[in-house]
Amino acid sequence: MKFTAKLVFAAVAIGAPVAAFAGTSSTTLPVSAIVMDNCTVVALPLAFGTLTDVGEENVDSSATLTLACTPNADYDISMDNGLNASSGVRRMKSATANEFLPYEIYTSNARTQRWGNTSGTDTVSGSAPLGVASVTAFGRIPAGVAAVSAGSFSDTVTVTINF
Repeated sequence: MKFTAKLVFAAVAIGAPVAAFAGTSSTTLPVSAIVMDNCTVVALPLAFGTLTDVGEENVDSSATLTLACTPNADYDISMDNGLNASSGVRRMKSATANEFLPYEIYTSNARTQRWGNTSGTDTVSGSAPLGVASVTAFGRIPAGVAAVSAGSFSDTVTVTINF
């Protein structure tokens, strides 16, 4: 029996050490995060294409704005007048001459509401329930504009998304 007790004691001593604790204490660890609304916007070009008879009839085009937002984010999209506007009229500038081709951007296909930058008046608002949204910008070069020389015309409009 002495031999068995010594063998058991030796086996325990060789194994993992056993810690002797005097007591225990516990607490909670608070864990938190704040998720803020966020949106980014990517605008495809508003291209009117190749024109031959400027001013004879309306020339319409459209461009898609793609939004990537926090799910359920509300947004408001505004547009400035571009780099070449005059008296509130958007204009594309010739790459080679001091000529301008007027155009406009609208909030709907009916092209009755000019897209501007006064929230609640001439901007486009919405929500991104799944975190993504697409909005269409409708452009028009109106009939009756003055003829311009052949060449390339362009402008840059800043699109701003508030969320």
